[in-house]
Amino acid sequence: MDLEKAKTADISAIMEIVEEAKAYFRSQGINQWQDGYPNAESIGSDIQNGYGYLLQEKEDTVAYASISFDGEPTYTIIEEGNWRSQEPYAVIHRVCVKNRYKGQGVASCFLEKAKELCRAQGVHWLRMDTHKENQSMQKFLRKNGFELRGIIYLQNGDPRLAFDRYVSESREAELSPISEEEL
Repeated sequence: MDLEKAKTADISAIMEIVEEAKAYFRSQGINQWQDGYPNAESIGSDIQNGYGYLLQEKEDTVAYASISFDGEPTYTIIEEGNWRSQEPYAVIHRVCVKNRYKGQGVASCFLEKAKELCRAQGVHWLRMDTHKENQSMQKFLRKNGFELRGIIYLQNGDPRLAFDRYVSESREAELSPISEEEL
């Protein structure tokens, strides 16, 4: 599978995957992405800013996410914990995988490609956040070496569980994870 920068022409294919993700959340009773976000405008903004990435399997778009190296304003304040480093980081948002590819390691493949991007830019940390009800994303993050660091708040005030991960193989991360019981 290949990681490619998304283009404006890809918005329709991306929105199909986003709508599948929204339907999945709805079916699981997860109140995430149920208010119209993300929409074509937010995906278009990702693309315009150079953040939108596709995972392609031949001609098929199998996953989408936003990968930014520009920081994340909502990560400035973290409650009930801390980030393990104040070094530059990349942030991944809006991860979604086409339904027929779920359970095939696509999200982990996407993450490996994102880690390669980080290393190529000399960035050693990845940060992500997720809804407290999104157990599948939390499981994915832990399985892929992310550690729960605390709680951040979106611009609208909604809380999210915040995770980070060191992406270089050259050294181990120095702080221990925060248990969910501590949050």
